[in-house]
Amino acid sequence: MFYKLHYFDLRGMAEPARLIFHYAGQEFEDIRYPRENWPKHLSETGRAPWLNVDDEKIHESLAI
Repeated sequence: MFYKLHYFDLRGMAEPARLIFHYAGQEFEDIRYPRENWPKHLSETGRAPWLNVDDEKIHESLAI
């Protein structure tokens, strides 16, 4: 499995997922979007963060 975590370039709602990945020693791609590009980098639901797990997309920080 390969993980890609998408969020803005700040800690916020994605930080717990980042910490868990690091704690577990799990490799993941931490994709951070700069402030000026935020609106065009939201998920289909208009929210962030989201996590790609192979071909699946998981939305909402609590689900991640």
